[in-house]
Amino acid sequence: AEYHQAVCYYRAGSLSKADKAITRYLSSNPKSSSGRVLEGQIAQDRGNLGAAEQAFRAAIKIDKKNGSAWVLLGNVLRKMGDKTGAKEAYRQALRINPKDKIAKKNLKRL
Repeated sequence: AEYHQAVCYYRAGSLSKADKAITRYLSSNPKSSSGRVLEGQIAQDRGNLGAAEQAFRAAIKIDKKNGSAWVLLGNVLRKMGDKTGAKEAYRQALRINPKDKIAKKNLKRL
């Protein structure tokens, strides 16, 4: 229930409430890859790129085949100026899903 609550708050733009809900969820579900992804998205939207990177890397550590986490990690690394890291993240996403349009588009931009 807490994960879905966090998603609802996030979609509604209530980042502070979403952050509290996902923190509660992750305290009892630390190995949730999707929870870590949402944690990263919230951190990124709040302007905390370092925390976002950490969360996306945690999601990938839990599930190396999480293509969304790789794309989101690439986006954060690109914003942080790490083009090499971003390219590698997008390439990993494309290894998982060769048809990932976002990864293809963002890789071409670099």
